[in-house]
Amino acid sequence: MKKNFLLAIILLTLVSFLANCLVKDDNNIANQNYLLSGETLYQVSTINAMLAGNFDGARTFAELKEQGDFGIGIIHALDGEMIALDGMFYQLNVDGQAHPVSDQMKTPFAVVTFFETDESLSIEDGPFSFSSLQKSIDALRTNKKIFYAIRIDGEFEFVRTRSFMAQEKPYPKLLKVLRSKQPFQRFESVKGTIVGFWFPKYMGGIRVFGYHFHFINEERTRGGHVLDFRLVKGKIEIDRTPKIYIDIIAPKEFE
Repeated sequence: MKKNFLLAIILLTLVSFLANCLVKDDNNIANQNYLLSGETLYQVSTINAMLAGNFDGARTFAELKEQGDFGIGIIHALDGEMIALDGMFYQLNVDGQAHPVSDQMKTPFAVVTFFETDESLSIEDGPFSFSSLQKSIDALRTNKKIFYAIRIDGEFEFVRTRSFMAQEKPYPKLLKVLRSKQPFQRFESVKGTIVGFWFPKYMGGIRVFGYHFHFINEERTRGGHVLDFRLVKGKIEIDRTPKIYIDIIAPKEFE
């Protein structure tokens, strides 16, 4: 009797174990298919967390590369901006220098996707201002409720940028960092690529709504967060993206 009882317990335990394994495997496959889809943005953290000063890296760039080959973000401790283009990830330092990031480096905030062009627009006979090009992109955004990944390749009369300076703990709030004196960079007569996104207003608190762009030059050696530019000629491409996955990681003090 005892042997039968023990055997029954062992069988139940084994069935439970196998069931859990199958559920985890199915979930992993489902999540992978969802996250790796070109129709999905993957975002690390939220803008509200950044505003509160949560600048510790939450995901490695090795993890981020699994979710997209195109995007923008920042580096651990606010040590510069980040740009992802054609599967390569770069750190854009406060002095405007661009350096490839290692897989072990971390980001506290980023948005990436697998870029697939849905609409494009050739630009000739410029230069055209930042604001006028935004109006051209507005015309391509036929659905105002979804997200758009945007790529602008071309020759620029100038691009004006800035990048964050590394912060030390205890971290200040983001608005204090933004109000502090920051060096700006201005790249004249430069070829390169602008990478960014447009988010609808209902994303407020999760993401700054509207346009957000980063720039890197053709040589992949200089760049930063875009403040202004004038495009002489080039090409605008947009990727309509109806889904977003937000990877929220609680700060250590709340764990």
